[in-house]
Amino acid sequence: MPEICITPLYPELAEEHRRLQRQMILTDPTLNSTLANELTSRLDGINPARLIAGAHHYIANVDNNITGGVTLRPGVENALISGLFVEEPYRRRGIASALMSHVLEVATQTGQRQATLWVADHNQVAYSWYLRLGFGSTEPPTLRLSSLGQDGFDELLVKPLGETPDA
Repeated sequence: MPEICITPLYPELAEEHRRLQRQMILTDPTLNSTLANELTSRLDGINPARLIAGAHHYIANVDNNITGGVTLRPGVENALISGLFVEEPYRRRGIASALMSHVLEVATQTGQRQATLWVADHNQVAYSWYLRLGFGSTEPPTLRLSSLGQDGFDELLVKPLGETPDA
C-alpha cells in the first residue's frame, strides 16, 4: 500500500484541487452529462480563494501527487463532511479511508459531537461504505428535484463522535 500523506489544502494548491474535482465530476458514471457539465460550470465560476475559505480542506498526497480531498465544516456541535473524492487510478488503496479518518479525528479534537454528510440514493457504493464507517440515517431521505434530469433522494447520515462502532 502506498504511503498516504494527508495535509491541509493551502491556497497555492486550490487550482489543482479544483482540477481534480472537475475531473471527478466529469468521469462519475452516476451523473448524466447535462448535470456533470452544469456542476463543472458552477465549480469553474468559483474564485479559487473562495474554494478554501470558511472550512477545513484536506488533500491526500501519494508519491507527490494530489490523489483526493475532503472538506470539513465545523459547527457549534456538528461537523459537516462534504466533497470526498479520490482520483480514479488511486481508488481502492485506502485513500478515502485515510481522508475520512483524518477529518473525523479533527472533528473530534475540535469538540464536535457528531459528523454529518449527505449521500445521494444513486451512490450505493458510497452509502454502504459510510454505513460500515458507523454513519447511520436519522431522518427520511430528502427528495431532490433537478431541472437537470438527476432527480432522486439525498439522505443525511450521522455519526456520533467519540464512540467506537461495534466490530
